[in-house]
Amino acid sequence: MATLIKCVRPDCVFQPYVDSKTGVTHPFCSKSCAAKAPKCAREDCSYLANLVDNNGVLFKHCSRKCAALSLTKCSREGCKNGRFEDFQNQIYYDFCNPRCFWKASDEIQSTKLTIIADKRNRDWITVCTRFMQNWNHSNNPRIKAVIRIQYPAHVASAFLAQKANSTVPVFKKWHGSGRHKQCQLTSILNGTTCGDCSVCGILEKGLKRGNDGMVWTAKASVTSHGFTGNSGSHLRAIFHVDVIEQVLRETGSVPEGFAFPRFLVLYKL
Repeated sequence: MATLIKCVRPDCVFQPYVDSKTGVTHPFCSKSCAAKAPKCAREDCSYLANLVDNNGVLFKHCSRKCAALSLTKCSREGCKNGRFEDFQNQIYYDFCNPRCFWKASDEIQSTKLTIIADKRNRDWITVCTRFMQNWNHSNNPRIKAVIRIQYPAHVASAFLAQKANSTVPVFKKWHGSGRHKQCQLTSILNGTTCGDCSVCGILEKGLKRGNDGMVWTAKASVTSHGFTGNSGSHLRAIFHVDVIEQVLRETGSVPEGFAFPRFLVLYKL
């Protein structure tokens, strides 16, 4: 537990109360100060928001149960749990846990695309941070959209079967893909695909093997950038991919079913 140096109520400057008999340090300086804590953030709760974690952080709710009840629901249709919230770091995950994300594959018939726009979203933070690594300052990309891809079971099953039966690690890598000259990729932002270019084909059917029978991926997004096939100010597309392989290679190919797109990043230079 963290050592508190001040009462957790934001407007108070006094030291926390220490019980002289037990030596226990309480989060507030006094009972009267605790009584001045703000009201619980849950709409229909009348209690005070005096829930304090082990690091001395004062939450917006009166209890963990009340915090759970006030959460935005998990994104999987039919799940009654709240989404995962990291109150201390002020970030969240759209699902209650990763297992619920995978369960959604059994409940959809076609690919579901979700634009992640909130910078407090854990997926947005993770994907953007990984994407921006290794780019030089003179050629920094401008991310226009991060899109979560949820495939139906008939597309996801091959990868999930390989993952379940494999002792080989799963790494996070990148796969760049070019668009058809008539596809501006903007339709993807509305949740639709053109059905004619390689980017939209991957969104509909997953990653398929090339002429050599393999699927190519790279450790760095900047390496995959060379395969986006665009020029000028057009949107470019790179997939963030889960890859089953023995060791994390800078570049390399794996058999079909060993690479699974999780996110699509649309960007410009």
